[in-house]
Amino acid sequence: MFDTTLTAKQNAGSLIEAYQRNTQRISAGYDLLVEADVDVAHIFGGRTIIPRNSSPNSSKEKALADLRITAWRAIVNNLGLEKIMSLKRSRTFQENCDQGKLPEIDTESVHRFLEDVIGNAYEIASESVREIYDWLRPGASRHDPYKINAKNARWKLGKKIILQGILEVRYGGQFMVNYYRRDHLRQLDRIMHLLDGAGVPEGYVSPLIDAINITCLEIGAGETTYFSFRCYLNGNLHLTFKRVDLVDRLNARAGGRNVLGDG
Repeated sequence: MFDTTLTAKQNAGSLIEAYQRNTQRISAGYDLLVEADVDVAHIFGGRTIIPRNSSPNSSKEKALADLRITAWRAIVNNLGLEKIMSLKRSRTFQENCDQGKLPEIDTESVHRFLEDVIGNAYEIASESVREIYDWLRPGASRHDPYKINAKNARWKLGKKIILQGILEVRYGGQFMVNYYRRDHLRQLDRIMHLLDGAGVPEGYVSPLIDAINITCLEIGAGETTYFSFRCYLNGNLHLTFKRVDLVDRLNARAGGRNVLGDG
C-alpha cells in the first residue's frame, strides 16, 4: 500500500543533495555580491552597486528560507506523501510551510518526516476514513436539499451521493474540479483504493479527479474503477459508487456502532 521506508529514503537522497548544493550556491552568490560591492566602492570612489535601502544579508536569509519551503514541498510531492497523508496532516504541513516553521533540510530531518508518515500508516488511514465519512455522510447536514442524499440512513453512506458546488467549467468546454474542493475528492479516491487493497492511486492528482477534468460539456459523464459520475453546469457532481462492498467497509470503519441503524 505504501512505499517502503528504504525506497523513500533512497529517493529523498537526491533531493536533499540538490537542496544543499543550491543552498551553497545562493549563499556564495550573495557573499560575492557583497565583496564586489565593497571592491567597487573602494576603487570607484564610494559608489556602491547595492541600493542603499537593500540589505544583502536579509535578502540572502529570505532567499534561503524560500528555497527551504520550496524544497520541502517538492520532497513531499515527489515522494508521493501528499497521496498518503490525511487532510488534517496535509493542512498542518501546508500551514508550517506558510509560516516558515519547517526544519532545515538534511538527511536526519527528512528521514524523520518520512518515518512519521510511513510509520503511522494505519493511524493516518483511519484519520482519512473518518474525514471522508464525515464529509460525505448525508445526515451530517440538516439543510441538504437533495432527496437522493436523504434516502441514506443518518449514519450510513449510500450508493449515490450529490456533491454541491464542487465543479467549474473551464475554457475549452470541459468540466474541472474546483481547486479548493479537490482535496476531499482526492482523499475519497484514495480511501476506495485503500479499502480495496489497491495501493496508492496513480495519476496526476487522482484517477477520479483526472477523469472529471477531461470530461467535456457535451458528454458530462464518465467513470473510473470505483466511481461513475455525472457533471452538471450548476457545479454539482452526481457520484455513484461502483463497489457497494467498499462503501460498506467505509461505513463500518468510520461509523462504528452507528452503522447498523439510522441513529
